[in-house]
Amino acid sequence: RSPRGCAFGTGITLKDLHEKVRRDQSRKARFTAMHSIRDHLPVSIIIANYNYARFLSRAIDSALDQDHAQVEVIVVDDASTDGSAEVIASSGGRIKACLREENGGHAAAFNTGFAASRGAIVLFLDADDYLLPGRFDAARPATQRAYALREKVNPDAGKPLSDGERKHLFGQR
Repeated sequence: RSPRGCAFGTGITLKDLHEKVRRDQSRKARFTAMHSIRDHLPVSIIIANYNYARFLSRAIDSALDQDHAQVEVIVVDDASTDGSAEVIASSGGRIKACLREENGGHAAAFNTGFAASRGAIVLFLDADDYLLPGRFDAARPATQRAYALREKVNPDAGKPLSDGERKHLFGQR
């Protein structure tokens, strides 16, 4: 014990030191809670499909297997004739299916899926592609920056970030 009841001769009592540690832990808990909400923004994965039944189940499974807390998988079939509807039906209630009656093309399929989506983040995936496990963990820093950018815009004036704020936020020099 240091002279005058101070910790390590700093002039800070052990009681003060314990109080500072408690406050720091409380700040850290609030910071973690605030960021954990941002880490779990709802994500919509939209899979556009046209006659890719042979690839579709892998794309769906890769989207459903993501470890993100709130993932919605939307499969838009653009009037396929190859049995894609059966693959979509086999996924049951795990996905939201949007079956187009007429082929409108790739952009129309994605627009249909986007209109049905509820996520704060939207990811577009072609039916012949798939997501690697943990894809959202890799994207989390960019997601946090985008979320922070959205929060920093002044909603009353519609004023975007200044160049300096944007550079600071995205780490540009």
